[in-house]
Amino acid sequence: MTVRPTIGTPNWSAVPSQGSSTARLIPVVEPVGLPAWVNNAQWGRSTRVPADTLTALAVAHAGGGGAAYLEVGTVDALPGPPRQRAITLWRVDESLGFEGGVPTLQYHARITARSGSSVSTFEVDWRKFASVPVVCDSCTVELGAWGQNNGAPPSTGTEAAIFGFAIGQYAAPVAPPSWTGDRAALNVIFAGYGALPPQSTAMRRAYPMIEFSPPINYAHFGLRVVNDFGFSQVFALNDALAASGVPLPSDCRAEVILLNVGSAGALCGVWYDIAV
Repeated sequence: MTVRPTIGTPNWSAVPSQGSSTARLIPVVEPVGLPAWVNNAQWGRSTRVPADTLTALAVAHAGGGGAAYLEVGTVDALPGPPRQRAITLWRVDESLGFEGGVPTLQYHARITARSGSSVSTFEVDWRKFASVPVVCDSCTVELGAWGQNNGAPPSTGTEAAIFGFAIGQYAAPVAPPSWTGDRAALNVIFAGYGALPPQSTAMRRAYPMIEFSPPINYAHFGLRVVNDFGFSQVFALNDALAASGVPLPSDCRAEVILLNVGSAGALCGVWYDIAV
């Protein structure tokens, strides 16, 4: 048993004298009302992924057979009934010692959250310290990777990295989780491109990704919102819209389209705010 007095002078009178038959009490000086947290290894997982494995994941995706995934870890039997929690992602690139430098692959986390017999699976960007709110009593986090340009993996430059996640008490994220697709070169007027996340991932806002040589001219591009039922709406791009994005109706997706041949060859794609 531990005596936990308020910060200040310890309550030494609670300590029995030497040789007393009373159970030994050890006074400590720490704030009251902060129960100790026991690290029972049930609140997170991490794994080192070699460079050749990361490239293999990207190759599998570029092969057209669908993305391949590597399980980073499963956390089972979280205490208490299913409730809202937060999954925080992190990554360390070995040669850099931190996340940075020139990225060669795009990394996604596929999260499977289970609440009793209910199962939900969705994808988000694997961003350092990205926080994803979920309702679950157990979860599995997997890693997916692919090249940023046309989905093709780079021939060189991929390095080993450590991927991990932790589960904690829910707190509203600073920014919504995101999903970023790969990019493709647009060379034909009104041609568009925008990679799609898995169907189970809900997109709520779309932003253009356009890589082209200066001078930057958003007027040469548009953002087209479409669905599978014939709906189509084109937004003329400018700096403000590129920064704020376009809200998406239910079951809609977006793609960047080329409006002026003067910017042909630009690499274009879309990234989304995700509703989870």
